[in-house]
Amino acid sequence: MRNSRTGSVQAAVRDTYAAYGGLEAIKEAIGVSVATLSYGTEINEHRPGGIGINYLDQISRMEPACAAVLAHHFAALAGGVFQPIDEAYDACLASHTATVASESGQAVAAALGALGSKCPQTIDRALEEADDLVEAGVGLRARLTAKRAALGPNVVELKCPE
Repeated sequence: MRNSRTGSVQAAVRDTYAAYGGLEAIKEAIGVSVATLSYGTEINEHRPGGIGINYLDQISRMEPACAAVLAHHFAALAGGVFQPIDEAYDACLASHTATVASESGQAVAAALGALGSKCPQTIDRALEEADDLVEAGVGLRARLTAKRAALGPNVVELKCPE
């Protein structure tokens, strides 16, 4: 495969191909020639369309690791981060809420310890705790989203007790 500039969409496409198992594996899976796939990683200002998002969507649906590569790329462009949800989380909403509370306390304590610190290990520890909090928060949000989706889109608005 071609060399690509780190952080470019071409690099994200190249890494997506690698996550699937390479150009030949994708060719077999979706019936697109290796030449066409390779064309998607070429830096060419006269070809704004690249490989096409439909192909990337198709292989991402077939191999979630491909979607993760693209999610990391586009989240970074948007100034954010992509945090996959750990499926090992218990489905219980109360458990998620307790986990977020616990992780929050640990992250705050570590961040306060890193305040004014010049020790890389202390700051790394705070970053790890912050990552754990983000993961817990995203897990809670995913469970709440699933709970809301289970109600269906056509639920009549009810007056809910506050």
